Order: sequence, then C-alpha cells, then structure tokens
Amino acid sequence: MRTYLSLIITAILLSFLTAYFALNLQREQFAEPHDLVRLQKLSFKFQLKTRPLMELDLSAMYPTRGYFQLIQSIPTPFSQAPRFSKRCGQRANRMTKSLTDKVEIWETFRCQEIRELPEYFFEFPPFIHDSGESYAYLAYTSGMAPFNDSSWIKKNLNFFHISELRLLPVDSLDERFKILAGLDNAHFEGIISGNTALLTNEFYLVKKQQKAGHFYSVYRRMEFERFLNSYSYYPKEFKLGEACFYQEGGVCWQRNSNNILQKLRPSSTIIFASSVLILVLVSLSLYSRIKMQNKEEERKRHALRVLTHELRTPVANLLLQIEEINKKSHDRDPALQEELLKMEGEIYRLKRLAEKSSSYLNSAQDKGLITFDMKEVPSFNELMESLLESYQGIQLQKLEADQRVVVDVYWFSICLKNLVENAIAHGARPIQVQCTADGSYVRIDVIDQGTIKAISDSAGLGMGLSIVENIIEEMKGKLTQGTSPTRFSLYLKANV
Repeated sequence: MRTYLSLIITAILLSFLTAYFALNLQREQFAEPHDLVRLQKLSFKFQLKTRPLMELDLSAMYPTRGYFQLIQSIPTPFSQAPRFSKRCGQRANRMTKSLTDKVEIWETFRCQEIRELPEYFFEFPPFIHDSGESYAYLAYTSGMAPFNDSSWIKKNLNFFHISELRLLPVDSLDERFKILAGLDNAHFEGIISGNTALLTNEFYLVKKQQKAGHFYSVYRRMEFERFLNSYSYYPKEFKLGEACFYQEGGVCWQRNSNNILQKLRPSSTIIFASSVLILVLVSLSLYSRIKMQNKEEERKRHALRVLTHELRTPVANLLLQIEEINKKSHDRDPALQEELLKMEGEIYRLKRLAEKSSSYLNSAQDKGLITFDMKEVPSFNELMESLLESYQGIQLQKLEADQRVVVDVYWFSICLKNLVENAIAHGARPIQVQCTADGSYVRIDVIDQGTIKAISDSAGLGMGLSIVENIIEEMKGKLTQGTSPTRFSLYLKANV
C-alpha cells in the first residue's frame, strides 16, 4: 500500500512540475516589458560604442514625395513590361501630344525626331516611364551618349529606380547607393513606413529619432552580431509570417537558445529524476507483486500435489475393498447392493478427479486454465440421461431434435452435477433440467422452486458456481442466473 501511495504522490508531483516547466517554456517565446527595455538599452549601447560606416539621409537623396516612386515597388516588373508603346515607324503623326508630356518627349527623342532632351528632363516627375522603368534607366540602356558614361550615371543616380541600381556598373555607384543597391522592396517599404531598424545581409540600419525625415545610421551586421554574442538575444531579418520573440521594424529579435537551455536544465533534471524514480518504484512494485503471485501459485500447486498424492492411496484401498465386497455379493440384500454400487461410483469419480488433477499439474505447455480432452458425442440427449441417471426425482426435458456435440465429458459432467447438487442442497423441489438448442449453443437450464437472490446468500453455493463458471468459460460457453424460481443456465458451445 505504501509503494502505491508513493507512486501516486510522485506522479502528481511530476505532473505539476511538467505543467510548470511547459508554462515557463511558453513564456520564453514572447517578449515581456523588461525584455523591451533591455533590447532598447542594448541597441543604444551598441550605437554609443560603435562608429557607423555612414549616415544615410534618404530625405536629402529623395527630397520630395514625387521621388518616392523611385523607392516604391512597381506592380509590373519592368523586365516583363513592353518597353515602348509603338515602333517608331508606326508613329503616324509624329507628335500626337504636346512637348510638355514627358512620355511623348521621351518617345520623340527615342525616335530621333528631336536631337536633345530638354534641360532638367530627368529632374522633374514623373520619374517612371509607362513601361515601368525609370527615364534615367531608359536613357542608360539606349546606349546614346552621354547616358552611357559613368560620370553621367553618378550625377543622376537618384533618378534611377532602386531596383535598377544593381544593374548599373559597380564603379558608377558611390557608397550610399551601393548600400541602397543591396536593399530589396521589403526594406524600402519599411523605410517608407518609418521602420526604426532594418537588417540586410551586410548592414544594420538604425533610424535617428532625433532627426526629421528618413535619416539612418549604417553599421556592419557582423559588428552588431559580435556585440550581441555575450547577451541572450540575437537579430534576424524579419520576414512576413515568421514568428518573432519581438519585432522591431525590419528586425526580428530572438532569444538565444543557450540562455533557454540554461533555464531548461534544472527543470529537465527534476523531471528526469522524477521519471526515473517513478520507473524504479513501478519496477519494484511489479517485481514484488509478480514474486508474490508466483509464490502464491506455487503454494497452491504444492497443496494440490500433496492432496492429489495423498488421495491416491485411500482411493486405491477403497477400490480394493469394493472389489472384495463385490466378490461376496451373492448373499447380500438388494437394497444394500444398490447403495454399494453408488459408493463404488463415487469412488471412481474421486479417482478420476485425482487423475485429472495430476494431469493438470504435469501439463507445463498449457496456455489455458484447464486441459480439455474434447471428443465428439453422437447424441446429446443420451449424454444427459447418463449424467443424470444417478439422481432421483430430476425431471429431464431433452432436445426436441437430438444433435451431436464436441465436449469434454468429464468437465461438462462436473459443471452439470454442481448445478444439480446445488439445486438439491439449496433449492426446493421439483427440480427440472431443460435442454434447448439456442443458435450455436445448447442451453441447459437447471430450475428449482427456491428463491435464492444472490450467490452469497447460501454458504457453499458460491464456490460451486465459481468452479462451474471458470470451467464453462474455458470451454467457450457461459453461465447465467435467474431468480423466482431459481434458474441457472449453462450455455454449451455445440461445436468447439
């Protein structure tokens, strides 16, 4: 009892510890107010200790709202858009619109209907052609002078769309535009939205809150990550749909797994130790229980061996004495002779019981409770008559249509005789035995006029019924009970 109580207490304790650990681990996945304060302090500390590569003033590079179309994503990629609306030869009226229309001016220049573009052509919006390319990039790819010259490109870099910067010659980009060339549409959307921090493959950009516009300090990402190595956080580039411990603009902050593991180890140790303790206690309990059961089984088998062995001698002596008495049966009273025959039958019954018990003890390979010797009996009605022959006053109702059965006659006789003798000893006459075919079973009802309400109502009745129930279940049958009048029904499988 103490072992089981210890197991229950340990299991409850382990459940609480597991729940506590799970809640703490879940809390580690979300930032709390003190985490936000610490992250702000770390970012500020890094900026104080580290000199930026440069200050990137996007408001100066793209001074008006019209310039923002150069850093916004274009719905139709220019690589897939038609570069021009019409071929030059198909332009019927040469100038279909006024020269104040920027598209028409460019188309007129492209088709060499005018030799030069107006002064400051690239400096006034719109900066993007209908094809989706910037006018500066269209000029560069035209191959015309001076648009293909590096000096002209450097002078007009802020008129190219940011997606076109990576397509320009590297030597034509200054340091600012080299950084911009490494940004993608998501980064620039973040800039337009006013994100306070951005993270690219190479750089860490931090917005200066004290300055108006889009003013960013640019640091190398490697330096920022090296600075954070000694802390319990690390940055990643934010991607839509990605889980973050805390999102700061375009930066996705995560908890350092080493820190989580440090908190995990004590809890893991406790849970592991508790689990081992439960396993040990369960193993000890099972070992103790199995050992006790084996000892009890061995004690019962030993008692049965002794009983079987001791029965053999008196049974043998009784049989010899019956034989001697039978030799002198010529001068014996018929009534006495009948009683002696009954006695002889009971002695043989006792002998068979001893033999079956011995057989049971010697069958080491048996899987069931009892070893059966199943044989086919051609007539069930004749079997019932022979088994009930020795009982006086028992009314037998046979099967309407006799049938064969496969049964161990000895064990079936024990079941039937137990029920009949229980009815004689504990019931009231008349006693009837009714046989009925019931599907794949043959039902034998033993009915008396008693009023037994439960098996425990009469001493000795429960033990006999328990024996019958165990035997009939091993034979794939079943036993049921009814009251008023008392009825015990034995279902015998007709073909086993």
